[in-house]
Amino acid sequence: METQTLDAKLVCRELDTLLAELHRLRELVQPYVTEKPIRVVTEHLHIERVPGVRGGQPVIVGTRIPVWIIVDHFKVGRSLDYILENYDLTAEQVYDALSYYYEHADEIEQAIALNSDQEYWQEWLKKLCSPSRTKMAFQSP
Repeated sequence: METQTLDAKLVCRELDTLLAELHRLRELVQPYVTEKPIRVVTEHLHIERVPGVRGGQPVIVGTRIPVWIIVDHFKVGRSLDYILENYDLTAEQVYDALSYYYEHADEIEQAIALNSDQEYWQEWLKKLCSPSRTKMAFQSP
């Protein structure tokens, strides 16, 4: 079995080129980037929207956990204790997410439907992964 040796100078030159390109791209996007994401408060104490976090979907404050995930867990029969243990949330946060759902049911149902659409995600994965990885991701255990 043959081993390949790396040319350190070539590797360093390639890294310098990539680093220069990274700096150039950062300068291009800098005018469009804010230092801190702008948080959009809702009428619910524990729910916010943050552009760039979960596509601006309503999430639990200080987390990336969208409201639709909490609602979906309840819809499939999971308990409050299950959610508290698996998501490190308080009961107040979970109940506020459910309250938000009842006031914005159409929006949350749409998010649940999109995120449950296996065909959509298979197509999405095909764009990112090889066919074998896509097939493995959707095989039943």
